[in-house]
Formats: sequence, C-alpha cells, structure tokens
Amino acid sequence: MSFQHMERVWMSLGNDLGALRGECENIVVSENTVAPRHKASLGLELLRGPTSDVAAVAAQVVSSLREELEDPPERFCDAVTYAMMDDPVIIETGHVFDRTSVFDEHGKFKFDKCLFNRREIASSAYPVVFLRKELIEHKQQRFDAVIAATRQVPAGPARDELLSVAEALLACLGSGLYIHQTAAYWELRLESVDGENAADVLRTLAVKESVGELGSDVPVRALFDRVSATLMQAGAILRGEVDEILFMAMPTEDLLKQLESVILEGDVENTRLRAKALVQKQVENGEIVLISAVRMSHEAVVRALIEAGADLDKAEDDGRTPLYLAVQEGHEAVVWALIEAGADVNMATDDGLTPLFIAAQEGHEVVVLALIERVADINKAEDDGRTPLYIGAQNGHKAVVRALMQADADVNKARDGGATPLSASSQPVSNVARGNHAAIVQRLWDAGAV
Repeated sequence: MSFQHMERVWMSLGNDLGALRGECENIVVSENTVAPRHKASLGLELLRGPTSDVAAVAAQVVSSLREELEDPPERFCDAVTYAMMDDPVIIETGHVFDRTSVFDEHGKFKFDKCLFNRREIASSAYPVVFLRKELIEHKQQRFDAVIAATRQVPAGPARDELLSVAEALLACLGSGLYIHQTAAYWELRLESVDGENAADVLRTLAVKESVGELGSDVPVRALFDRVSATLMQAGAILRGEVDEILFMAMPTEDLLKQLESVILEGDVENTRLRAKALVQKQVENGEIVLISAVRMSHEAVVRALIEAGADLDKAEDDGRTPLYLAVQEGHEAVVWALIEAGADVNMATDDGLTPLFIAAQEGHEVVVLALIERVADINKAEDDGRTPLYIGAQNGHKAVVRALMQADADVNKARDGGATPLSASSQPVSNVARGNHAAIVQRLWDAGAV
C-alpha cells in the first residue's frame, strides 16, 4: 500500500492526517526493524509533502538508499560483489552474476569452474533480459522518486545529499540513455546554487555530459543553453567563458585537431589560447594531453603545448612518458621537440624500460643518436637486466649497435641469468637479425666481448 492510499484510508476513518505523518516520520528516523528499502520508499513520499523535520527524514532516506545500493534485494544482488547488478547474465549452472563479475575488460571469461559447486563450465554466459528490465525499472523508479522528493526540499545540505544519491542512481542507468532524467538531475543541481557557483556546475555539466557534442534539441544541451543565457543576462558569466566551457568539454582528440588547424592557419593568438586551454584541461581532468598529441604525431601541436606549459614528464599509469611513446612510434621530429624542451631522457616505465632501450629495440638509429647526445644512460638496464646494447644486438640492429658501442656501451654487461650482448646476437630473433648476425658478432668480438 502506498502512502497516498494510507492517507486516504486514515482520513476516511476521521483521523488527523498530521498524526499519521508524524507516526510515519518516526518510523523512518528511528531505529527499528523496518527494512532500509521500505524506509527509503516511505521517506521519499513523506518529503513530497509537509514534513516536520526535513533534515532528519532526508538524512535517513539517503542512508537507506545508499544501504540499498550496497546491499540490494537478493534478486538484484551480484553473487560475487554483493552489489546491485547492472547487466545480469546467467552461466551454465544457472547462477546469475553481473557481467563484470564474469568477464574481464577484454571480454574474456574469468573462470573455468563454477564458484559455488566447482563444476567445470563452458566459457559463456547469457543475458537475463527479464531481470535486467526489472533492474532498470527499479532504478528508474527510485531515481524519479528521489528527484520528485528533492524538488520539495529547500536548497541546503539535505538537498545536496539527495542529489548525490540521484547522481549514483543516474550513473547506474547511464546518463547518455536516460536523457530526460539526466536533464532533471542537472536542473536541480543548478537550482541549488547561486549565480556565481552556477558557472562551476555548468562546467561540470558540460564535461560529464559532453554538451559540446549534443544538438540543441537534446534536453541537457537545451538546459545548458538556457541557464548560460540567463547567467550572461545577469552578468554572472561572460560569452567568452561559456565558449571556453564548451571548448573544454570537447573530446581531446577534437581539440588537438582544432589546435593543429589554427597553427596551420598561422593564427598565433588562437594557437596560444587553445594550447593554454588544453594544458588547463590536463590540470583539471588529469588527462595527459601531451601524450594524446604524441600519439597523433602532431609535432607542431606538441611544441605549442610545451610552450603553453605542458608537463613534459607526466606519465601514464604504467610509467610511459610522452618521450617514451614518441620514441616507440619513431616520431623523430616529436622526439627532438621533447628533448630540446628538456624531457627526462632516462625516465623509465614501471618495468624499467627507458626511451633509449625502446629506441634500440625498434632499431631507430637517429633517435638513439639523439638520446646519446642528450646524455642518456647507455647502460641502464630494464628489470630483467637487458641493456640497450643487449636488445639492439638481439634484434639485429647493426646501426644501433654501432652507435651504442661508439658511445662506450658496456659490451659485457649481462642480463639476469648471465646472457651477454654477444650471446644475444648469437640467438637472433628474426630474419633481419639473422642477416646481420655475423657483422654484429664480429663487432662485439673486436671490442673484447665474451
């Protein structure tokens, strides 16, 4: 029975409606055996009408909803994580899991035996369509109820907490699919702040929902345009700031292409402004725009970003720097741009791989010479002890071996297990290496290699 039905029954008996609401509020806020999901449902309905203690009811609703997300009803619960499922699938034994518990990020089945009975099973799982539909309906109803309740709660901590739960539910649904719910959420976010802070919310909205890529008829974009126009009219934000917000919300690849375009046009001022904005985007979002530019082999863009203050040595999670990636791809002009700007030529990845090691491995003689000229450590080994000379010899890169030996690379420095560059060159890994085998072995012998 819904709260509205309870109200009608209560009133038909001639009872005071305020007393009913008071008792229901007490059920929601007090410690008792009522299940969190029932408290959440009752509290959300109470918040849509006159409530004596909005803050207390809202706090309990938020707590109950979060508990429900972490400890959902059994039919919605993933058997591995115990969290609420998003995409339920069923395996051969009849057990149901969330797709992320069964498949890894590459789509590979995670286990070959059932987690419960240890039976060997087929590496396949199938969608549980009816359960997924039920899950979506449950989350959507919860989201709609939270939004409806939040509209009745004045701006302040209670509303902010309710909106944080709405955001979590929206993330489960997918903001790109449920566009009207997304617009409703952001509208309330914007209503909850004053004009000065609304600009910051607009920035967050633009980035999270990729507003710059949306047509004006999409609810979220229409909301952005309407609010930004109101703020401009009130003098809380300038047209240029709105343009900057949309610019910063664009995908990095598109921004890099735009930067390249203004560089080719010779537009110095726009080049400076766009490069600075991209570097600022890196600061705000943690994205390594210089690495993105290196991957696209944009030498002029790389130089513009460097001039705008991009961090030369900011690495990816595995330790690969812009210089490392430029070397790996053999982009000589980009390598020079980074080296000339002062990039660390000896900064290694988590596996101990340096730019010089990769250049030697790939046979990039010009890059090897450039790194040597910038005093790269020619004997610095990766984690298993292989040096640039070792890998160059093993891969049969004669010119690289010559360059490293002319720079006094240690011809007898062995890797873990005792293998030396000479023994590596005696075991070529490709036809190219095999063809250069004799010349490399002779050069190493001549230098006293053993």
